[in-house]
Amino acid sequence: KGKIFLPYLARQARQNPTPLSFFRNFILERGGEHKDQFDIKLRAMTPLVDAARVLTLENRITGENNTIKRYEKLAELEPQNAALYRETAMAYEIMMRLRALNGIRCHNSGRYIKPEQLSKIERQTLRNTFVTITDIQELLQVRFQLGYLR
Repeated sequence: KGKIFLPYLARQARQNPTPLSFFRNFILERGGEHKDQFDIKLRAMTPLVDAARVLTLENRITGENNTIKRYEKLAELEPQNAALYRETAMAYEIMMRLRALNGIRCHNSGRYIKPEQLSKIERQTLRNTFVTITDIQELLQVRFQLGYLR
């Protein structure tokens, strides 16, 4: 069962690539109510949540539904990938904090961020967290032998 199911989930977890354009600009919403805003939940947090779910299932970890704690548990179980899992947990926590601060600033969920409202340090910090999206997606690609097909 897992031979088909987990690679399918891993492929789904790779559907949202790193949310930066070729020129390292945030990929923004093109239209609608949130035009020119960055969707931190869909473009940055969801890929990390999805990867944690797949890896948690693969390692048969039960009773843990917190993304940060999932990565911490994975770091214990896979010492060879511990650094990546810890970095990913930290990146996710940074994203959560930025989303919360944006929500407080804008009196909403904080999901959609106007890049121009972020400080230079916040923008750079957010860009740096995106490295973990690429790294964790590469781990999924190799582990589940996904090839380079999308």
